[in-house]
Amino acid sequence: MKKNFKIVVIGFNAGYVKYILSQLGVNEDVLLINNSLFVANEFPDFPFYHLKSNDIPWYISDSFSCDLLLVDSSLGINVEDISFKHLEFVHVDTLGSEIKIFNKNILLPPLDFETRNIEGLEVGNILVTSVSDKVPLIRSIREATLGFMEGIKIYGIDLHHDPVSKYFLDGFYQQKSKGELFINEVLEICVRNSIKHIIPTRDGELEFFSKNKAVFNNEGIDIFVSELSVIETCLDKLKFFNVLGAYFDEIIPTFSDSESFSDNDVIVVKERLGAGSHNLMLGVHKTSFEQEKFESPIFQPHIEGEEFSIDSYYDGDFLISCCRRRTLVKNGESQITEEVMNDEFQKIVQDIIKKFNIKGHSVFQAIIDSNEKIHIIECNSRFGGASSFSVAAGVDTFTYYLFRYYFKKMFTPFYKSDEILLKQVRYKNDMILSAKG
Repeated sequence: MKKNFKIVVIGFNAGYVKYILSQLGVNEDVLLINNSLFVANEFPDFPFYHLKSNDIPWYISDSFSCDLLLVDSSLGINVEDISFKHLEFVHVDTLGSEIKIFNKNILLPPLDFETRNIEGLEVGNILVTSVSDKVPLIRSIREATLGFMEGIKIYGIDLHHDPVSKYFLDGFYQQKSKGELFINEVLEICVRNSIKHIIPTRDGELEFFSKNKAVFNNEGIDIFVSELSVIETCLDKLKFFNVLGAYFDEIIPTFSDSESFSDNDVIVVKERLGAGSHNLMLGVHKTSFEQEKFESPIFQPHIEGEEFSIDSYYDGDFLISCCRRRTLVKNGESQITEEVMNDEFQKIVQDIIKKFNIKGHSVFQAIIDSNEKIHIIECNSRFGGASSFSVAAGVDTFTYYLFRYYFKKMFTPFYKSDEILLKQVRYKNDMILSAKG
């Protein structure tokens, strides 16, 4: 259902918005749409949508209506694309002149009191590890950083000397060491490039960075990673069942041997540690699986049904989630995914997140059978391969993380209407560059 506002303000700096609203005598029922997070900081109680480009997504413009639409003409937004009827529309392009709004004469001052920064706020650059081909992740981070108007740079590091993501970064380093030496290598990169944030992206390094979080924190560098106990539980499928299953019946039963199953039971065999799609045998019997293919196998009942994921962001206070159907899955990642409304699944996941304090971004995966019973398979405590979809659906993880880090609070996000359900199709794309340099 669309939400109606008295005024929707698109663009302008915080000082200008404050002036206009004070002149109109309006202090509620206002939606702010802006590319600057400093505006969200000044008005934390107003619903706020972080504009990532000069185009308002259709699923946002279709989610609100208003009596007055006030637009900063310098953004170049085509308001004809905003598909709703409004009583008044003011396209502000003449500063220092007087206009009439709601039958009030308002003097528009020149924009000589820009408020893009606040005293004492020094933003830092970002390092993304194991960048590989994670271009959607880097783009999601990039869009979040635009809200600070400070030219935050994104650097990457990877074992490979020429990964795909390298061409979407502001700087790249090939990883040369491991263990304790890797700590020193990363610290040197951070100091050299004024990096204040590290975002690990691979399961195998989450534990490493969480263990060494204090080392980086002492140097003024924040690691976007969950607590070590959470990571260890999520990476170990047997522990995941033993710990979470003690409180939530929806966690799929998991065993270290096959003795709990009969010879006729259809089961799933996986590696106990690592990604769920790695070394996986589906729909086999315990007498037919090949033990020698596994380092440390675990056994689960085979469940027929549809695959679903829930992406969430949690910072200990603010929690938001979105549920999606994994329509087409290749190599463990969703190629086609559709948003769905499943309040039961979402409530269970949010209860788990709060109980076990799973901070940052998480992706819960489940199978829902023909009887609508939920079987939670695993939780990845990081941004997933198709998690960029969740940003459009409202789980704008990196915007929320950076805002909380710098402003020590959370704004009031404006989300699309629940009646609008999104679908994502992931596909390969090409980029042509000069072969020189």
